[in-house]
Amino acid sequence: MNDTPSRVTQVLNNLLSNAVKYSPHGGRILVSTWGRPDEVVTWVEDEGIGIEEGSP
Repeated sequence: MNDTPSRVTQVLNNLLSNAVKYSPHGGRILVSTWGRPDEVVTWVEDEGIGIEEGSP
């Protein structure tokens, strides 16, 4: 993502907010971040209902 730090913050906030919102009470949310030579990867995994494959 070639954008401003505030946009990155907004995207991460949305990912984490949705993970909390759609996970069952007491559910687990896992956040991992690692760096590669030309990028940073962030992975968010939760126990929510998810998005059906092929959804827009």
